[in-house]
Amino acid sequence: MWIPSVRERVRVQGDDDSFFIVNVDHSRRLVKMIPVTGASPVIEDVPFEFLELERDFAIRKQGEAAAD
Repeated sequence: MWIPSVRERVRVQGDDDSFFIVNVDHSRRLVKMIPVTGASPVIEDVPFEFLELERDFAIRKQGEAAAD
């Protein structure tokens, strides 16, 4: 199971907007995040299970090429 980390770019399931995680509460399994556009305030208490890592922006392992 994927566990979100600070500075990861994510989406909420069923939504096209992108967010950056700014805080992770592991004990409560919640994150605090901000929109990539910076147009809205901080969004708090989003459960891990509602998040999807935005794969196009995921940090790649050394030597791993981007898929075109």
